[in-house]
Amino acid sequence: MARPVRIHIPGGLYLVQLRSRPEVNLFQSDEERALFLESMGQAALPEGVCIYAFALPDRSALILLRNGNRQLSRFVHRTQAGYFNRLRARNGEAEKRVRDRHRAILIEDTDEYFLRLVQRVHISPIIGHHWSNESEARRWGEVSTNQWTSFPIFTDSAAAPTGFDKDTVLQAFSQVDSKRPSDAFYMYIIQGMKNTQEDILDEVVAMSLLGSKAFIDKHYEQAKGRRRGRKSAMKEARQADRQAEARFRKLVRLVSREFNIPPDVLLKARARHEARKFLVELAMRHALGKGGVKGLGEKLGVSGSALAHLHRAFAKHLEENADARRTFDLLEGEFLEKVRK
Repeated sequence: MARPVRIHIPGGLYLVQLRSRPEVNLFQSDEERALFLESMGQAALPEGVCIYAFALPDRSALILLRNGNRQLSRFVHRTQAGYFNRLRARNGEAEKRVRDRHRAILIEDTDEYFLRLVQRVHISPIIGHHWSNESEARRWGEVSTNQWTSFPIFTDSAAAPTGFDKDTVLQAFSQVDSKRPSDAFYMYIIQGMKNTQEDILDEVVAMSLLGSKAFIDKHYEQAKGRRRGRKSAMKEARQADRQAEARFRKLVRLVSREFNIPPDVLLKARARHEARKFLVELAMRHALGKGGVKGLGEKLGVSGSALAHLHRAFAKHLEENADARRTFDLLEGEFLEKVRK
């Protein structure tokens, strides 16, 4: 069977699947799934990826996401590398578990496909298994209590990994049922659970090979495997880097004003001011250039690994400190408003 065409579209909606090698499971315990989610979250932020749904059965990982401006393969490879590095740190060694080529299927970006794919990811525990033959209550029990899909995030019984966008998903489902918007997500999942005969994955794989006319018309050059000219690609890269630099300068001014600290002090390599933590987190979310975390570290006079450590510590601080969370949300909202103008 022909492989789905790889089409890189900045901001595109993708369904990504990592599959295990035939002789081994991708996940062998719940602890390993937790390591994968940690790796996925840490890869999402610097690559600008927004995650909408995921499922982690034994032999694969299924992720619905929106790509950033970089090649999606960067996010996938960073996720895999982080996962296997964590396995090595825990077990002393890590056997090769993933097939060499992941599946990255570009989805036609419509409300219908978005809703159906979120639904499909969450009912994956009963697709192709004995649960499909059980009663509706048994199937719903398996879907609603399965810890290793993103379903518990929507019931507020599990924390979302970094880069997960719960609000966008709930907003999309609220439009399905205007009378009961808060229940729309769950009702739509239940509808999918009742009928597991038609698999949306078959449709989107065919779409990536053939595509609707509008889909092909929009992405014709990429779908045919043709490359952009080198000059055009370089021009786009330079433009994206200039935009990232401009966003970084705006963030420096914003944080400097909020905490009443001079910009040059804020940017000193050995600065220990609380404001610097806010700047790092905001910059990692909104101002990464082509140099990624390493490039941001050079601007701040520290290593990329130090920034990653600071990001992890500050993310935990935001979870535990409501005042810091409030301040951060206000700063981020003000920055995004400035960018949109």
